[in-house]
Amino acid sequence: MPVTLRLFHDGVSSLTSKFNARVKQHADYQSNCAFSDWQGPGSTYKLTKYSENYGRPDPNSKSAARAREAQLSIMTEIRHLCYMIFECAEWKSKDGFAAITFGRLFSIYKNISDKLVGTLLRARKHGFLHFEGEMLYQRRDDHKIIELSSNINSIRARFGERPLVAGGGEVQCKTTLPGDEIPMGPKKA
Repeated sequence: MPVTLRLFHDGVSSLTSKFNARVKQHADYQSNCAFSDWQGPGSTYKLTKYSENYGRPDPNSKSAARAREAQLSIMTEIRHLCYMIFECAEWKSKDGFAAITFGRLFSIYKNISDKLVGTLLRARKHGFLHFEGEMLYQRRDDHKIIELSSNINSIRARFGERPLVAGGGEVQCKTTLPGDEIPMGPKKA
């Protein structure tokens, strides 16, 4: 005896309403997308170069998540670089400041990472260290001095770590500028 199986669903009207909801969601997205030329009903929201979110992805997008992960990776490398400068320093002061020449740092760091100059530039941008000139080149700038702009305990505190380095100096309160927040881990979306 053949078995007939019937599937019960709401019918075509349910599928149509789901499709129409998806179309409306896409139209709303297109009306708010800065790169869309869609001129649907009503006014569309376009960013100007003076808008707060101009040039920034939607905070809940995958692009924003990738940017947060990249920022975390960069800050981890900067933190490691500051510790290397302090540990391998040619000059240390009693209050936790340290300095090293670029040639020595390059010879130590080449086994760790091939991005030393880029990391140095980023660390200087964030105010962790200082060196003369715009760029550092191997051999030509081996004598240039790279110095920590804060003592090592202040740098540790800025990264949210305990300032427990012996001879690392007192923690200096440093106000951070907006946008200079140091990510401590991936944010949950």
